[in-house]
Amino acid sequence: MRRFRGFAALLAILAIPLGAAVAQTLPETEDPVELIGLSIAELYTRYGPPESVYAARGLETWQDDAVFVYGSTEYYLYWDRVWQVKVDAVKSIRVGNRRGVIPLVLGEGALELDTCTLYPLNGLSWPMMLRFNVNSAGLITGIYIYRTDL
Repeated sequence: MRRFRGFAALLAILAIPLGAAVAQTLPETEDPVELIGLSIAELYTRYGPPESVYAARGLETWQDDAVFVYGSTEYYLYWDRVWQVKVDAVKSIRVGNRRGVIPLVLGEGALELDTCTLYPLNGLSWPMMLRFNVNSAGLITGIYIYRTDL
């Protein structure tokens, strides 16, 4: 019976829309995928001024981003639009979990690299990806949802 409850819980998790479980980490109950593409004005209208802003340096100057921080959620801006969102959790996958939970929750289709696991998100307005950064111990250290075409 215990195994069945665990399996039933996993099936329930899989039926949750992509960002539903991250609602507590976002300023409002929203799917972070829907935040990709927001303008600075739309971000400000929804959440007000950010708690902090910092520059994220890329390898090239054109890769530099302004990052707006609201609680534990970070919004990366390219020109004047959100192109990437960093969250604490997606579905039931949280920062601090072991890498092995990713295929259990999201299913097959992930590309496992040394420092991250990539999971493509299909059927959206833009080509998008989930990236789970992992450390040498195999623990998830960061979760990002981003456009792959920028």
